[in-house]
Amino acid sequence: MINHCMKCFGTLGIILLLAQLSEAEVRVARIFGDNMVLQQKCKNAVWGWAEPGEKVTVTASWGAKSSAKAGGDGRWRVFLETPGQGTGYQVTVVAKSTLTIKNVAVGEVWLCAGQSNMGWSTANTFSADSETNVDLPNLRIFKSQREHWHQPLEQSRDRLQQWKICNAQTAAETSAVAYHFAKVLHQRLGIPVGIIVQAYAGTPIEGWMPWEIQQQDLRTIEYKNSLDSNAQRRMDQRGETGEKALAQFRIDLELYNEKIDAGQTMKNPFRLLQPPFITKPATMGHQYPAHIYNAMIHPVRPYGIRGMIWYQGERNSKNAPQADHYRSQLTRLIGYYRTSWHRLSNGNVPADFPVQFTQLPSWHAGQTDPVEGLEAPWAVNRESMRLVDRDIPKTGMVVSIDTGDAVQLHPKNKKPLGIRHALLALGGTYNKEIVGKGPRYRSHQLREGEMVLDFDSIGSGLMPARPGLMDSFAIAGKDRKWHWGKARLQGTKVFVSSQAVAKPLAVRYAWAMNPAQRNLLYNKEGLPASPFRTDRWPLYEPGAAIVTVSKPVKPDGYQASDWKRPRMTQTQPEQGNDSPSNGLAPEVTDLNADDISFQLEKKIPYLKRAFIDSQPNDLGDGLLVGELGPDGGKKEMVLRFAEKLGQPSDDPRAGKTDSLLISYRGKLILESYYRRGRLNYPHYQMSITKSYTALGVGRAIQLGYLKMNDLHQPVISFLKDIDSKLLASGADQITLHQAMQMTSGIRVERETVNKLRRNQASLLGQKQIQAYLQFSDPVPPAPRDFKYQACDPALAMQILDAAVPGTAREFIRKELFGPLAVESYYWQDDVSGLPKSAAGCSIRSRDMVKMGQLVLNHGQWKEKQIVPAAYVDRATSPIKQAYGSSAYGYFWWVQEVTIEGKVYRCKQGRGAGGQFLFIIPQLDLVIVATAHNAGMGNMLREIAEDLIPAFVGRSPALKGLP
Repeated sequence: MINHCMKCFGTLGIILLLAQLSEAEVRVARIFGDNMVLQQKCKNAVWGWAEPGEKVTVTASWGAKSSAKAGGDGRWRVFLETPGQGTGYQVTVVAKSTLTIKNVAVGEVWLCAGQSNMGWSTANTFSADSETNVDLPNLRIFKSQREHWHQPLEQSRDRLQQWKICNAQTAAETSAVAYHFAKVLHQRLGIPVGIIVQAYAGTPIEGWMPWEIQQQDLRTIEYKNSLDSNAQRRMDQRGETGEKALAQFRIDLELYNEKIDAGQTMKNPFRLLQPPFITKPATMGHQYPAHIYNAMIHPVRPYGIRGMIWYQGERNSKNAPQADHYRSQLTRLIGYYRTSWHRLSNGNVPADFPVQFTQLPSWHAGQTDPVEGLEAPWAVNRESMRLVDRDIPKTGMVVSIDTGDAVQLHPKNKKPLGIRHALLALGGTYNKEIVGKGPRYRSHQLREGEMVLDFDSIGSGLMPARPGLMDSFAIAGKDRKWHWGKARLQGTKVFVSSQAVAKPLAVRYAWAMNPAQRNLLYNKEGLPASPFRTDRWPLYEPGAAIVTVSKPVKPDGYQASDWKRPRMTQTQPEQGNDSPSNGLAPEVTDLNADDISFQLEKKIPYLKRAFIDSQPNDLGDGLLVGELGPDGGKKEMVLRFAEKLGQPSDDPRAGKTDSLLISYRGKLILESYYRRGRLNYPHYQMSITKSYTALGVGRAIQLGYLKMNDLHQPVISFLKDIDSKLLASGADQITLHQAMQMTSGIRVERETVNKLRRNQASLLGQKQIQAYLQFSDPVPPAPRDFKYQACDPALAMQILDAAVPGTAREFIRKELFGPLAVESYYWQDDVSGLPKSAAGCSIRSRDMVKMGQLVLNHGQWKEKQIVPAAYVDRATSPIKQAYGSSAYGYFWWVQEVTIEGKVYRCKQGRGAGGQFLFIIPQLDLVIVATAHNAGMGNMLREIAEDLIPAFVGRSPALKGLP
């Protein structure tokens, strides 16, 4: 009875539509209108209605033209070719009447579909306040009201549908995920972007596909039958029939149209009028298979799109079997959307267009058990999505377990998801140098009681969400009992073990409804790893009792708050935008910090324009941030200097600066990158490596492995493998104090050095120092002349290696760099096998700032004494006069700067090629510069003359500068 009524009403609707068309002017589907965005470099389908048999010609102001004849049903369709991106176009449709579409843009178009979390507006998110001044005229939004129907609609009934320019109001009312996705794409690509937002709350995936493609699916059949039974029962008990629902719908639709015709648009001060819809009986409601597709997808096909983002799954994750089934359903939806769009667009929309989907966020109480079972169907759904991402080409999944809410089904932290969708598209669809995904589990193997997990998409490395034990992995043996695992990171791998599991067989990660507050796994680009499992054990027993997830009770006065997560580091606009900028600094992903050298740096392409940020971002790397000007410094003066560094120059002495960073009073207030400078990529350090070696010695003193008076002991007293009988005269009297101020007195002929280097084995370990001390000319008694040479820092590194437990390399990593969170670095080997100490360390510019702050704070970092204050003061004091006005401490330079008659002591680390670390304690100022010059460049002078005065006064005069 109900189905018969549906068919009758559907036929009546078609007859009425044809009658209207016989008298109507030429029309286009509502998705075509002023401000629309058409997909660039594509033959876009344009369609509408005219009198049957009427010729319709569509002409674009960029020169394209196409014609078609309206069919017997009045429908026509043409394919209009678009050029590359542009704005300000017109499209004219001519039949017996003429229709003009204005302010048309050509760019990138994406379909954004799903249920309530896709529809959740920007105004209702934590990021709402940050979008109140947005004005992006070339970002356009097409958003439909919720609508469903029991037959495919040729035209949506939503008469207020239109393309809108993105401003504060339209951004606030549209999908937050879609908006932030589109905004980042628009800003990074620098071209128009259009989004078609089709979202409907509370809808299952069954509703988003035609019935015919799922009618053989047994679970879908069972689901449909349950709705049919429900409808029949309500009809029997309450008299709710399809005829009554349709009759009321016709009345409501007529009233809606009358209001629109009268110019009324608002249902209330906050909500637009929307077409009526039927909720009962269930066979005509919004949860019935195909009904959402019929009204929200069918009418917009085959509009030209680049791809699609999808956020739905909550409705299909009420229990584990349903969530497990989602894998086949999502696969089916993607396949149908792709093939049907491709077919209806005459092949102009690719048959494999990219489809991105959002994994379910965290919900319910935080995880306490190593693995949650049937009570955690969302974990099962996440696994379904992960497998679709793995198995279907040109799909991508955005991981969201670090977003969500313990109570609310609609979390307010949507911005990270939109940004992650954009990064995924930029890296995958647009082939940008972007890490688009978090770490992805690839394989595993058992090794000596540990499960070794291998990952790809690691970007510049794996990292935990926060310092400390990673407590998000579970491990089990053949008994299938899960225990919390101890996890450690190494390269692309995670090693997981437990004393409770002698022979592990399986690992699961973040397997719970809400694992968000565990210490999760990320790559260093700030993108999280998806939950996964290595086992294939059943997730539920067929025929067992169903456990259904329910909504948590909302406590009185509950206020949602955002969760802390690592900052994403790739969200800056594309280079070429005007500076200064407050975006995140540029990065590089094609080189690995585990293998860096001056030669590898040459492979980094020059930035198109300088990146200058006068309000650096807090990246969670331990550096406090501020703003140039309000937090110190003469802003115009500093920016003028920073911008000058990015300008090309014919002067070969001008220098090829890669970065300039300034920390004032403990806050990073300027961060700029040029040429080969990158935020995440360590910069090769020449002689400034010596300064870091000196801090390593200081750290050993702080921990008691060396003492301050050891500095004055003969170096051979620490080196037990040295044969003192073979040493040159006086070599046994050289102290560490002398070596670190470059007055060891060692002099080895170049020819001898070259000969020794031909036999590398003869220089391994302490044999390197044996060679220096043995083949040197006689060493005169102290005091000795200053000579800048590589053998003296090699002595310091050898003593450090001999004094500390383990190796010098591990000690530096764990004890010096570890407390400062210096993770992305590389330190080359010397011929001895130890870290090179004369040159060869590579660290990020931000980490150079940390080194400067450590010295500035007398060896303290975050209120912890890393290096003794007495040692720092001695190491950076003018112990030995070197060249001109420059004095030398322990591998640190010291120079005086006079400004307005006042003398400021400037402590410096210097590296050939132009790596500089300036520390001016009296001003609480740290300046970092890196470059890849042929020589030192002019930065030593320019910082003193042009930059330091911005924090004092007029230009200084340097004493005795060459």
